[in-house]
Amino acid sequence: MTFDKGNNNYVNLIPAGNGISRLPPVVPENVRMVLSTLPGRPLDDLKKREWQTMEVFPLSDGERTKLMSEYLDVYSKSLDKNRLKKVASSDQTRNPLYLRSLLEELSVFGVHEHLDRAIEHYISSETIPELFEKVLRRIERDYETEWPGLVEDAMTCIWASRRGLAEEELLELLGAGGHPLPRPQWSQFFDAVEKLFVDRSRLIGFSHDYVREAIANRYLQKEKDQQAVHLHLADYFSKQELTPRKVDELPWQLVVAESWQQLYDLLADLEFFNEAWEENKLEVKAYWAKIENSSDLNLVDAYQCVLDAPEAVPDSETLMRASDLLNDTGHLLEALSLMDFLSEYYRKTGDELNLATSLGGQGYILFNRGELDNAMELNKESERICRELDNKSVLSKCLNQQGLILYDRGDYDGALKLYKEQESICRELGDKYMLSYCLNNQGLMLADRGEFDGAMKLYKEQERIS
Repeated sequence: MTFDKGNNNYVNLIPAGNGISRLPPVVPENVRMVLSTLPGRPLDDLKKREWQTMEVFPLSDGERTKLMSEYLDVYSKSLDKNRLKKVASSDQTRNPLYLRSLLEELSVFGVHEHLDRAIEHYISSETIPELFEKVLRRIERDYETEWPGLVEDAMTCIWASRRGLAEEELLELLGAGGHPLPRPQWSQFFDAVEKLFVDRSRLIGFSHDYVREAIANRYLQKEKDQQAVHLHLADYFSKQELTPRKVDELPWQLVVAESWQQLYDLLADLEFFNEAWEENKLEVKAYWAKIENSSDLNLVDAYQCVLDAPEAVPDSETLMRASDLLNDTGHLLEALSLMDFLSEYYRKTGDELNLATSLGGQGYILFNRGELDNAMELNKESERICRELDNKSVLSKCLNQQGLILYDRGDYDGALKLYKEQESICRELGDKYMLSYCLNNQGLMLADRGEFDGAMKLYKEQERIS
């Protein structure tokens, strides 16, 4: 049981080495959420935050017998005393997940005369993944008569997905001859296997990693088979219209399939690049790092057409994003050439706000090149425009950059003055992203000056925001 002091909430953490067992007999009235976790990073982090935890142990013999009777009663099924004892005496059924999965299988077993053989068959599984493999074999026998390969295809597609698959996506992936799988057939199959799945924001995924492990063991033991199913999903999503769903799934599939040329071509497509950068610029940079570390392909070549003829790119936002990408990945001269073009373009068109933004972009690149005086000059011009336009959002970024320059010069007092103004603007605008940077930079300077308590206070707030 953990208590979140900041939100006045109790959180229950139940780390059971091989599964989840019973809740404590008395739960406080003000419990808001119950969580469970295996040992690992989540539990370690909560312990670091000094939240209380309670370990729950495997089921006792009596608990197993009681749970079996109550669970099977829901399905109007029962086991006699000897069979209950046989299951309860199996060491594996001390794990609640193992026991529940076994009972689910027994609840759909139709031939009473063969029940003893079925119990023996399932409890001979020494691990949960091994038990799930037997469940998969049983599902294949039940549901592949009319549609051969349905179970393997459905399970491997979900296994290969990043966060799960929508039902419509599954129907299309499992169809044949250009037609989706008939919905009645899917519904009948899904109803039978639903407890292996969980719905996360309308994406169907597995309810437990043990299911994933069982599927890999049964269908995807060879690396080439795993790569093939990832490429199958990549091919499917490549044919879909450009949406955040495609942006999230397609490049990830190409990474895990190690299809670097396809990923390179995808990110070089300016329409896809724009959408991907807008959704998650950190992932775009990570994808390029993967490409360059794993192949002879490189980022600059992908955008050479943009560098050679920026005037031919119809959208100035594309140039801004490409410059940011090139700057953030260390290609400073290429980034600067695009930002120089943009500044001249905005001067000619009289677009003052975008001029202020591009001047700040130029200044940041020059700062990274060590040209502090030129960087400060551009940021001063950007600041002047922002104050005239009363645009506090761009002004905040401008003050941040000037603070970095003063900090680099050793002018801590001047830098802190700018950061205090930026902090005030960020709080007024509710801009937590830039506020976290601002607090971090102030903390750096206070730490350099030996003011460790003040620095720690800022870092703690930054941590909370992050």
